[in-house]
Amino acid sequence: MPRRSRDLFAQIRTLQEVRHNPLWFGWADQQLEKVSVEMGWREQSDWRVLAAVACSLVAEHQVTGNPLRYSRSQRWYARNADRIASPLMGYRQVVPAMDQLMNLGLADGIKGIWLAAHKGRQSIAWPTSELIQRVTPILDMARRDHPDEDDVLVLRDADGSPMPFPDTELTRSWRRDLKILNTAYEARSWFIRGRQLDMPVMRRIFNQDITRGGRGYHHGPSYQQLSHEERELITIDINGVMWPTVERDAATLHIRFAYAKAGVPMPEYADGDDAYVIDGFHRNREVKPALNTLLNAATEKQALGVIGGSLLGGDWDRGRGLIAALKAKHPALAPLFCSDAGANFQRLDSDMAMSIAMAVLRRTGRPPLLIHDSMIVAACDEQILVEEMEQALAEALTFLSPHSSAQARTLQDKLQSTLSLPSSLHWGNTPLDLGVCAHSKSLEEPIGATLRRRHLDPALGPPPQDPQSSSRTQIADSSLTCGAEPCPDLGTRRSRAPSVLKKHSALPTRWRRPTSSASRSAAQSSST
Repeated sequence: MPRRSRDLFAQIRTLQEVRHNPLWFGWADQQLEKVSVEMGWREQSDWRVLAAVACSLVAEHQVTGNPLRYSRSQRWYARNADRIASPLMGYRQVVPAMDQLMNLGLADGIKGIWLAAHKGRQSIAWPTSELIQRVTPILDMARRDHPDEDDVLVLRDADGSPMPFPDTELTRSWRRDLKILNTAYEARSWFIRGRQLDMPVMRRIFNQDITRGGRGYHHGPSYQQLSHEERELITIDINGVMWPTVERDAATLHIRFAYAKAGVPMPEYADGDDAYVIDGFHRNREVKPALNTLLNAATEKQALGVIGGSLLGGDWDRGRGLIAALKAKHPALAPLFCSDAGANFQRLDSDMAMSIAMAVLRRTGRPPLLIHDSMIVAACDEQILVEEMEQALAEALTFLSPHSSAQARTLQDKLQSTLSLPSSLHWGNTPLDLGVCAHSKSLEEPIGATLRRRHLDPALGPPPQDPQSSSRTQIADSSLTCGAEPCPDLGTRRSRAPSVLKKHSALPTRWRRPTSSASRSAAQSSST
C-alpha cells in the first residue's frame, strides 16, 4: 500500500475512534447576522442556517479541535424531531448548508463514516482554514451567546424567524416563572460519569402564536440531548452527597389529550397491547411517531409525506397501511387526525411541565429536569413529583373535556396567578440554606429573589452552614434527608440507586454511599 494511502487510512481510523460532539446551534440572531454579512450570505434565504453551521464548526474546532458529527438521513431528523430544539436543525436545512460550505471550500468532511464511539454511521465535518480565519475575528467562538432575561420567551413564524412576543399578564407570569426556574438551575449541580452537566438558560419556544408549542428548551447542549439510557446515569449533589435520580413520564400523554378533547374515555388495553401497538410495525420507531404526526399534520397529504416518506423511507403503500391501521385502532380520534391539534397539545403539555416544575421547586427547593413529557428528580423527591404530575394531568384532562365545568381550576388559571410561597416552606439539606429554615420575613420575598440574593450576591458571602454538617465530605447514612422529606434507605428503595452508584465507581469516595458500617469506616478513613 502506498505511503499516502496508509496515512489517509490511519487518519480515517483516528477519526473513527474519536468521540465527536453532535452538531448543535444555540447562536443568537445578532451573531448569525454578523457572520452572514461578513461571508456575503445575507441575501440568501437560508443565511441563518449557513451562518449557524459555520459558527458551530469553528467553535468546535477552537474548543476541542475535533470535527462535528451530523446526520444526512431524512429518517433520523423525523425520529428525533422531539429532541431538536432549533427550527434551523432540519434535514432540508442542515444537509444543503453543509454541502454548500464544502462546495465553497469553507468546510470539509466525510460522509457516512463508522463512528466506534457512537456505534453507528454518521457524517462528520470540520472547517477549513479560510472559514476559521474569516469567522474567528468576528465573535468569541469558545461559547454560545445565552439569551437575556427578557429573551426567555421566543415566538417564531413558519420560517423560523423571530416574531415580537405579546406582553400580557399571562406572558409576564411565564417570564417570571422561567427566571425563577433558571435561577434555581444555577444554584444546583448535576453530574454524569463524574462530569458536571451544563445548564444553559431554559427558554419556552412558541410557533406562529402563543397557542402553539411553548415547550422548554435549554439554549445549548444539555441533558435534553441525552438518550434515555444516558439520563439514567445523572446524579444530583445534595449537601455534598451524590444522589441518584429517577425519571417519571406521563405515558401516551397526547393520546390522552386527544381522547379527552373528543369526550371519549381512553380505551383500556390488555397486557401486551397499548395505544401504539399495531401488528407489522415497530411500536416506538414507527407507530408512535406516526400517531403523533397524524395529530400534528394539517392535511392527510402532509401526514402521508412524513409517515410514508421520512419515517418509512419512501414506502408509500406501507405508509398508507399504517395510517389506515391507526384510524381503525382509534376511530374516536378521526375528527382530530390531520387537524393540527398537536400544536395546541404541545402548548398544554408545556404548561403542565412548567406548573409541575414550579410546584416541585416550591416543595423541595430543587427544580426537576424537564424532557417535555418526562421529568428527572432526586430519588427522594420521586413521590412529590408523582403527586404533582397526577394533579396537573387531572387538571389538563378536565380543561380539555367538552363536559368540563366553568368552575374547574385550569392550568391557565394556575399560571396566571401570582407566585406566592407557602408559609411552611423548608429548603432542607440543600446548598440553598443547608437545613436552616427560612425566617418568616424572608418568606415575603419572591422565591427567585431569595435564590439570587443567596447565591449571586457576593457581598452576602456563602450560605450559612448546617451545624449538623461539619464538612461537605461527610458520608451520609440511611437517615439522610434531602429537602423537607426524609429519604428512605436507598438499598431498599424501588429505584436505580445500586446500579447508578455502581456505574459511578470512578467518583470520589464521598460520592458513593457505603452499604455497611465497615465499608463506611473504610470510606471515611480513605477520604481523610
